[in-house]
Amino acid sequence: MRRILPGRAVNYFLRSVVLQIITAVLCSSSVLAAEISLSWNANSEPDLNGYKVYWGTSPGMYSSSVSVGNVTNYTVQNLNPSTQYYFAVTAINNSAQESGYSSEVAAATDSGGSSTSSSSSSTSSSSSTSSSSSTSSSTSSSSSTSSSTSSSSSTSSSSSSGAPADDDGDGLSNNDEITYGTNPNDADSDDDGVLDGQEVTDNTNPLDQGSNIIQPGTTTCLEWNQSLDGMENYAEHLSRANTALNIHTQLYDMQGNPGGSFDFTLQPGQQFDVPVHALQGAQVNTYGSFCSTHDGAPGDLRTRMSYYKAPAGTLNYQFAFSLIAHNGKMGEQFVGYNTYPPGFGPGDQANFVANWYQISSEEGGSGTAVFYDQLGGLLGQQAVNVNPGGRVDLSAHQFGPNRIGTVRWIPSNPNTKFVVRVVRYVYDNPGYQNSFDSAFQLDADYGSGQLRSAPLDTTQGSAIVELSSTSSQPVVATVKIYNETGTLMLTQNIGLNPYATHHIITDSILNGQRGMATVESNTPSSLLAVAMHYKRDQNLSINSMYGIPFAESVGAVLTSSYNTYLSQNSVAVLTNTQSSAQDVELVMVRSDGSTQIEGWTLTVPAKGALFVDLNYFEGPNNYGQVMLMPENPHTVSARVLRVRGSDYVIPVAANP
Repeated sequence: MRRILPGRAVNYFLRSVVLQIITAVLCSSSVLAAEISLSWNANSEPDLNGYKVYWGTSPGMYSSSVSVGNVTNYTVQNLNPSTQYYFAVTAINNSAQESGYSSEVAAATDSGGSSTSSSSSSTSSSSSTSSSSSTSSSTSSSSSTSSSTSSSSSTSSSSSSGAPADDDGDGLSNNDEITYGTNPNDADSDDDGVLDGQEVTDNTNPLDQGSNIIQPGTTTCLEWNQSLDGMENYAEHLSRANTALNIHTQLYDMQGNPGGSFDFTLQPGQQFDVPVHALQGAQVNTYGSFCSTHDGAPGDLRTRMSYYKAPAGTLNYQFAFSLIAHNGKMGEQFVGYNTYPPGFGPGDQANFVANWYQISSEEGGSGTAVFYDQLGGLLGQQAVNVNPGGRVDLSAHQFGPNRIGTVRWIPSNPNTKFVVRVVRYVYDNPGYQNSFDSAFQLDADYGSGQLRSAPLDTTQGSAIVELSSTSSQPVVATVKIYNETGTLMLTQNIGLNPYATHHIITDSILNGQRGMATVESNTPSSLLAVAMHYKRDQNLSINSMYGIPFAESVGAVLTSSYNTYLSQNSVAVLTNTQSSAQDVELVMVRSDGSTQIEGWTLTVPAKGALFVDLNYFEGPNNYGQVMLMPENPHTVSARVLRVRGSDYVIPVAANP
């Protein structure tokens, strides 16, 4: 089903719709059936064609729908008695474009007494209110002329107003919590920072900590970095809002002192990049934080910091990579490290590889970094105290070269949010001189047991599936590798000790082809997975390296960004874990908000991958956002690779 795109200036957004439950009635018949009447406020657009009503028995998951024409009320009939239903409405224009959902409302049909009764009926009224931010609630009161043989069951599942009870306020009724296996007394059963009800709406697993969609807040901070004798730092701001965003940015040095600032406005769909290295206070061989604050809602702005390293006065880039802005994570986090030199050319194996483990927190706090070797054995641990707005860097290469393993962050206060990353630098010399073959970074994360996928490309080098256990118990990971067209090339079950690491080199499996890998674990919240890539020259030395975290297939609209400056190619890469091919609509919007292409259909093979050169649709020296809309939501994952020849590859995730 097509959805209007976030961040696009389209009329049909229903952000202030008030959807109401008018009545919930049990009808007389030999087989009891119920009906619920709805009403909503009208849209004012001149080309409005009508509305579509959606409903289902789980929040955000609508199994039924009906087009009702240009009316503002409708009665949904033939519903099951004693059942909680959830409703939403969309608007449709004369071009058959459909809006996003209105805010959701809920109502429960009544039992109407004994199932043998054909004459008794029950009527309840329910109202819904909505603010401009599209939040709504539904309450229900009912009176019944029928007799009932049981009152205790309705008491346990309903509030005093008659609505289903939701003891922890997470958006799931107590009965729904039983269905999903979540904790009715804990709004966030897996402690990933997302309410259980929102996870059900997002199609993520509320019982798996690594399965989530976390939207950035209205203020996010990123590290700027002028170390290594200076780098270009660009803070990319991409609007996903439906209205203009006013944005204030501020640079801070290592001590938290404010430096330069910059204010600007983004219209829907626009992107603007701030050259942070040019702001006052961004001194060479120092670093600090760069914060962006906007007046929209959480998730309306996506920000990332891209680093570009080239010798002064040249465009011969030694590396480039980017960091995504988020507000940090609570609880334990994990990330892998690797001090093996990846090059096999003359002298490459003697070159130095640094892994810097970075811990930052806007609120400040303490914790312990624990380093494990490949088999999960303890290498060492270090206590850390982070000042508010500060950052602490630890060396993972302190344990020597030719090691792989996992770093575990244990905060002293599990409710304190930290941003944890590892940055891997591959030097082109053994003496720690500031000259490099490549570099990239990975965010620490929670483990997951869900089915996830990532693309693999062995056409110009190596592709390696890196697995890290995040569990204190042994786990079994199932890895499947497919070629680009979806042919299964390998299935492997891998047992991992607690906090152990395992790598699968796919070069001989794919044999110079592209493809896809899937991973899943037998235990929730237990596994990290990254697809590492090493592009090599004819001497097998490293040209560039990059890592792509494995991702779940969730979302109806996936958003990333492209960039054709610096002779970059932007390549959209989609992976499909489904057993049937999936159609995906491609939209590209330039940084000024103008649409470059819309309505282009891509077909991703079943169990396969699709690589799409976006430069086919765009000229040089432009940038903007990419939107990918699967015909069937929650079926593909995607990312955009920004490629500058042999210099670097920057993977940019396509997020829901």
